[in-house]
Amino acid sequence: MNKIFTFLLATIMGLSMWAQSPVPPIPTAQNSSYYKDSVSTSWYLNDSTLNYYFDTESNVWKLTNKVVNSFSGRYYSKIDHYYQDTNNTLLIYEERTVRRDSLHRIIVQIQKEQIGNQLFPTFKDTITYLGNTELPTEDLSFKYDSTTNTWENFFKVINGYDENGMDTTRVEMSWQNNQWLNEYKYYYAYDTNKALIEVRMFSWNGYNWQFSAQKYFTYDQNGNLIECRFYQYNSLTDQFDEYYRENLGYNSDNQMIYRTRRTLVAGQLIPMDSSVYSYDNKLWVSDTTYGWKDSWIYKQVKIYEYNDNNDKVSLTTKSWDYRSEQWKNYYKYTFSYSLNKPIDQCVSPQEIFGNLKSIPDEMIFYSWYNDAWLASEKTDYFYSKYTEWTTADVPVLSVSRLNIYPNPANDYIIVDIGHQPAFGQIINMNGQVVKNAIVISNLLDVSDLPAGIYVIRIKQQGRILLGKFIKN
Repeated sequence: MNKIFTFLLATIMGLSMWAQSPVPPIPTAQNSSYYKDSVSTSWYLNDSTLNYYFDTESNVWKLTNKVVNSFSGRYYSKIDHYYQDTNNTLLIYEERTVRRDSLHRIIVQIQKEQIGNQLFPTFKDTITYLGNTELPTEDLSFKYDSTTNTWENFFKVINGYDENGMDTTRVEMSWQNNQWLNEYKYYYAYDTNKALIEVRMFSWNGYNWQFSAQKYFTYDQNGNLIECRFYQYNSLTDQFDEYYRENLGYNSDNQMIYRTRRTLVAGQLIPMDSSVYSYDNKLWVSDTTYGWKDSWIYKQVKIYEYNDNNDKVSLTTKSWDYRSEQWKNYYKYTFSYSLNKPIDQCVSPQEIFGNLKSIPDEMIFYSWYNDAWLASEKTDYFYSKYTEWTTADVPVLSVSRLNIYPNPANDYIIVDIGHQPAFGQIINMNGQVVKNAIVISNLLDVSDLPAGIYVIRIKQQGRILLGKFIKN
């Protein structure tokens, strides 16, 4: 029998008195990309993933696309197919190949996309590391020129580290007019616990570096991030103005229980939104989002349900109806499990909806329509079990796949990166970096992006995290 944890309105009412208090991010989930457990003897490899939509006319699930993964020695490939309904065939529309060195570090990534009826190279990354560590010192990106059939320089990132392997500098350069031109430079400072406390950002004006922004981070005695303050240079006053602040709070188990964000409006920091999180026996069971309109008002609530193995089996989202002053169903995800596949014994580059203990075999998306849940999308995950591998054989990569949700997104995305702030880049399908940001509290504002498909690349303490999302 499922352990169903329902959200108590009275609890929210009581927590809403935190109107001017900070707010928390989503509790951190383990990354679902590549996992290795030195004591494990069984491994599960994600061979393929199938996505379907529900055809209401024929009342059956219809295939939309298929992802096939293959592992061979130091090589990994991921091929995305889309289903062509007219002739019942699967056609390749994207391929990604990865080559690793003897230390399992990614050194080359190549992406191909379908143009016409053929696959053509589009982007390539080459990564150089510091000695035998997993700290990338240079990440060089290339864009393929189909007219000359050659790779051309596109973007370069150079990283510096201290003796503890912590990021100290980051320089971004773009290839223009047959030369590398500076764009941005970042300096990082840490406390004695190696927690990031300050970021200084400089932009290149064509002649020299100009100090443009500062970001400060504060932690409690347990190392939890409790405040973020962002300052931007004001050329009119020749000083730095605070334009964003975020505050966070935690319970005795160091789980985030609230988060509040404020932004600068007409010279004052005005509340933007706030979230409150609830737990039951350390399981995350609900979170409520508030908006600000002269006072805190309800916006959205998410409710989580678990089975007896503490695996998440559903996520239900409700929106607040201001006319009836009631919660209305909005959308829902369900997860099913046929085999016990602990997440730390799975090798999978696929995005699995965050905060899961085990890897599900199936995920179904429902929308609320005519007072009933209507299934509209389904994803099936297929794994093969390997028992003959040793720990050294498991393909552990330094570049991991991000969990991103909601996806598609409207105003923001949530990424599972933990409590530590991290540097993030959003790249469009033309390979252009359209946004640079410090990701805090797992939250990144994407409201200013035009509709489209984007790749997000996050660098955090020597590791690189990649993901793709759709902006509505």
